[in-house]
Amino acid sequence: MNWPAYVAMDAVPSGSSVLLYGAGGRGGRALELLKALNPGVTVLGFVDSFKRGRWQGLPVHAPEDILTGALGADFVIVTTFDFIPVLTRLDHALGEKLLVGDIPMPERKHAIISHGLKAIYLVMPKVASTTLEVALAAASPTPIEVIQEADLSACPRDYFSFTFVRNPYDRMVSIFRHEANNFNRNVYRPAMEWLGRDPADFANFVEFVHRLPDGIADIHVRSQHRLLEGVEETVGLDFAGHLESLNEDFARVAERLEIPSDLGHITKSKRGHYRDYCTPKLLALIGERYRRDFELFGYELEA
Repeated sequence: MNWPAYVAMDAVPSGSSVLLYGAGGRGGRALELLKALNPGVTVLGFVDSFKRGRWQGLPVHAPEDILTGALGADFVIVTTFDFIPVLTRLDHALGEKLLVGDIPMPERKHAIISHGLKAIYLVMPKVASTTLEVALAAASPTPIEVIQEADLSACPRDYFSFTFVRNPYDRMVSIFRHEANNFNRNVYRPAMEWLGRDPADFANFVEFVHRLPDGIADIHVRSQHRLLEGVEETVGLDFAGHLESLNEDFARVAERLEIPSDLGHITKSKRGHYRDYCTPKLLALIGERYRRDFELFGYELEA
């Protein structure tokens, strides 16, 4: 199989007609972006494996209608997150007319709030989140609460907000090891196998993620700065610590919140240094994929 072509909604050729595969939230978001950014594109309707009727005022067709050529669109843009089964069915029939939409969605942020400490911890996946949550829970005079993005705007702006980030090279190795140890639920295993790539090979994993836009990426491989977008408009971000200096940086948080700084025993990874996994080529691919994270969070790019 060939690698699918990704397309941002403002890059769809003006004057063309399209069908959006997926009559749901991501399909609706694609329609919204096309109307706002690319009004020269005509959206003929949606295609969905299960739904029929109308969605967002447009007809919803069956996949079989695409295969027979009855709908006459210039392009079919797949909007569903789990796009591999769709591509498997349609790739040979549509060829270059089949695209995968790079569709930025509102980030579903996960945060921990302690009203007793007047603190908000913006959780970053795979960055000591359990350790930090336990420390906050132990120190908070009131029960901590889990909140989602929609609730951030209701939080007091005077609460101290913080997060912790991780070196993108090390983060990539950690994600790979996590996915390798949870093979049956590895979200990218079907995609990589469809492309003829061994998902248990680190180089294949890096090359796959390198070509995966944030707009359709799982939260674990999405750029860290993307997971913080919009925070300044809600609760702000007062401090960003680094996993590599976890104890020292959490001590600064603890001093600000007037709580104990001891994080207890932190289990050290036995997987070795990221340089044990990364060739110069892989370092370059990771650096290119997460360049903005390196720049914003003060990490050094390696050749």
